[in-house]
Amino acid sequence: MPAIAETVTELIQWVFPEHAGAPGQIHGGRMMQWIAQAGTMAAARVAHGTVVLGAMDDIDFLHPVKVGQIPLERSGLSPQASRHTSCDPSCRMRVTPPRQSET
Repeated sequence: MPAIAETVTELIQWVFPEHAGAPGQIHGGRMMQWIAQAGTMAAARVAHGTVVLGAMDDIDFLHPVKVGQIPLERSGLSPQASRHTSCDPSCRMRVTPPRQSET
């Protein structure tokens, strides 16, 4: 089994207008898709193959993510979460604004 540090996966996205609704905030379903991708990649590193998402236990949207912002999803497994036939990855998302060009 790989070390816990080897299961860490980071995905960087950029929120475009097609990801957002009328108020300019990302759709929750799109956010869940990106989180699921990061968690699935972390689990696949442990399984060394194909994995299936069985369920998403809990998700908290703390702040809106707006068009133009850059979400960074970081996912990994905890030592207690890995079992023989299943694992429990966790994912956190941090959002940063794009850098402003200096003119």
